[in-house]
Amino acid sequence: MKIRWLVILILVIAVFSMSVIKYVTYTGFVSQTSSRVSIDAGFMVLCDEFDGSTTYFLILSDTQLANLTNMTLEVQEYGKIIFNEEVNLTQDAQGNIIDLDSSANISSNLIEINTTALTSLEKPATIYFYNLTFDNPRVLKDGVACPDSICDIIGYSGKTLIFTVTQFSAFYSAEETPSEAAPSGGGGGGGTVKKGDFYLDKDLIDMKIKQGETKREIILVRNTGDKRLEFNLSVSGMNRFVILSEESFTLSPKESKEINVDFFAGENEPGEIYSGRIIFNTDSEDLSKSINVILEIKERFALFDVKLELGDKILTEEQKLKAKIYMIDVGDLNKKVDVNLEYFIKDFDDNAIKLGEETVSMYKSSEIEREFPIPQQLTQGSYLFYIKLNYLNATATSSDHFFLIKESKIMGVIDKILDYVKKNLNYLIIAWIVSLIIFIIFLVKRRREKEQGHVYRY
Repeated sequence: MKIRWLVILILVIAVFSMSVIKYVTYTGFVSQTSSRVSIDAGFMVLCDEFDGSTTYFLILSDTQLANLTNMTLEVQEYGKIIFNEEVNLTQDAQGNIIDLDSSANISSNLIEINTTALTSLEKPATIYFYNLTFDNPRVLKDGVACPDSICDIIGYSGKTLIFTVTQFSAFYSAEETPSEAAPSGGGGGGGTVKKGDFYLDKDLIDMKIKQGETKREIILVRNTGDKRLEFNLSVSGMNRFVILSEESFTLSPKESKEINVDFFAGENEPGEIYSGRIIFNTDSEDLSKSINVILEIKERFALFDVKLELGDKILTEEQKLKAKIYMIDVGDLNKKVDVNLEYFIKDFDDNAIKLGEETVSMYKSSEIEREFPIPQQLTQGSYLFYIKLNYLNATATSSDHFFLIKESKIMGVIDKILDYVKKNLNYLIIAWIVSLIIFIIFLVKRRREKEQGHVYRY
């Protein structure tokens, strides 16, 4: 009887083990050390800015990303959002990337979502503000008092304000409820140390201009802290191509400002790609932020146009950089020509590493695929991969950006094990079943021999 139950238990374990292996293989589980993660071969969720009870996108398949229940974003120091209706994040993907970092912001007394970029989050939500210093707070929507028909306060206790909104839009904050004697209102919590923080509405500018052309980009800066900030702006890596409308200014708490950034290139400026940063320094200690900038200068009368597409935008150091390259003769040369291709990686301090060069033949148009190992000296962060096509005195360029994750050795080993399991799943299942059958036969045989009075030592 004991043998029979043991056999049943082993079979149950076998079935469970095969289910686990199939889960690892087919749900797209990938071990990473960063929250910028790859969800199987499909969508990638960028959410470095959030922590705490934030939905664990790492283990979700594409189907699950399209049907999220109680999706949560949290920054433990400042607050969180819980969406009260089902969310389909995949509708906001750009290519295969869902970028929450660039369009959602939770900071001191401010929760903001760019619902133009994240239309899936225009949903009813419950919002929490942590560490407020008010005695009797009220909710602001887009800087003005939010009507009770839209914002419903659930409670305020232990410096935490909880309220619901009928549909998330724009930005929400809180302030002390004005008394009749002081209708203008104001911040409470006198005697506390005020914190400084600010928000930038973008983290990357990818600008393409022709020789002799000028283009403008607008950056929105918002003081999200509770103290006045003095800003000093500077440009690194491409100073001679950029003019800022203002290089110094002051913002009071909750005040915003738009900065015009004008890019220009001279008539004789050669075709090239530059990388750099627009840096926002403040008078608050250790409070500065920057926006990465890619500037691609194209020849006004180009002979060729070139475009590249990276296979993956998030890479580990053991992966290869894979690119598709499209080249077109736009100068109507109407003959077969040999062009020189150069490949580079740049950081946003405009430091370049040349990956190689080659000569390829083309007639009218050509499409090629190339892959390169990741240089060992690169650290974790954002980079620019670009190509330069040279023919006689003509040049054409194209670029794309990617994020490099430096994996720990342990996580790298785990990934290799999972990869091995995926590639050899059928053989592993067969070997497991055969081993179970042999073991069961052994147990049955030993049981029979014992019943017949033959006992062997093993």
